[in-house]
Amino acid sequence: MNRRELLRTGVGAGLLGSLAGCGRAASRETIAFGGAPAGRPIAPSTWQPPPVLATDSADDHRRRLQNIAVCERGIRKCLKNHTLTSYLPGQCVYNLGEYPCRKIWDPDEWDERELDRLREHGIRLLHVHEEWNDALRLFGQDKFTPANPAGFRRFLDMVHARGIKLLVYFSSGFFDRRDPDFRPEWTADKSLDEIYWRYARCSPASAGWRKQLGSNVPMVDPVKARALYEKLSAAIAAGFVASCHDCSDGGLAVALAESAFAGGFGMRLDLMPMGIDSNVAALFSESPSRFVVTISPENVARFEAMLAGCPVTKLGVVTQEPIFNVACGNGKAVNAPLAELKEAWQRPLRW
Repeated sequence: MNRRELLRTGVGAGLLGSLAGCGRAASRETIAFGGAPAGRPIAPSTWQPPPVLATDSADDHRRRLQNIAVCERGIRKCLKNHTLTSYLPGQCVYNLGEYPCRKIWDPDEWDERELDRLREHGIRLLHVHEEWNDALRLFGQDKFTPANPAGFRRFLDMVHARGIKLLVYFSSGFFDRRDPDFRPEWTADKSLDEIYWRYARCSPASAGWRKQLGSNVPMVDPVKARALYEKLSAAIAAGFVASCHDCSDGGLAVALAESAFAGGFGMRLDLMPMGIDSNVAALFSESPSRFVVTISPENVARFEAMLAGCPVTKLGVVTQEPIFNVACGNGKAVNAPLAELKEAWQRPLRW
């Protein structure tokens, strides 16, 4: 039974049951159900109950109750296995504005008031859909760039100022066929056409599409990775390593900060020896098979000897003063008290 038939059956059975229980005569011809306009006469012979409702004996009723019991047991089992002990903050979808449009959206006082209202109602997570970007290139941007970069930055600051987080929707599978950067070899010959959109469904198997997305994820070299793991494990077993942290979750910056949090010491670091031009890549790249280690001065030479043949770069020193200082390219730096960074790291987990 499809959804429409199920709804029609339920409404029809409900109406017939109501009529049967009224205790008085009712005009069946003036009651509409199953999609017929109200007030239009319906001949009694135009509707027949489905087989499941054709009879109503005690045995039929018993079988229905048994079926309901099976369903209820399944529901109770599911609820038992997935007991809720806490709740995530409230979430809602926020519409930045219309797109496509003649005049681009621009956050203003109305958004300030609306964000205040959402904050007062307990909303802690906002989700914006693809109206944030310029997928049709109407305002000089593109699918990967905010249609109004300054306005979007301002909106992000407005959201964060209220302690709310923002999830930005981005589709990595669809790209407009009319975009000048589109290449037919990216697509799997499937499309999504809706009103203004002429989206091609692009395949992750296409190297060209992956390059367009900027998602050329570094591949793991299993031979080199195993050699590094074995040598690092031997150095740890020999007692030459004071601490070790992988760079998989948030990149180098997060690994360094979490190492500092664990020990309660500060760090003074310089990322320039890594030779990476982009500060974002240097700080947050999650390239595989990388670790942050701290070594006591007397163990440095022996550690480097054990790691011979593996790339090792000295980034800085651990300090008694609990200040996290990281020098990046272009004269930019991270310089903040460790307690302030740790509070920002832990605060979202306090529901």
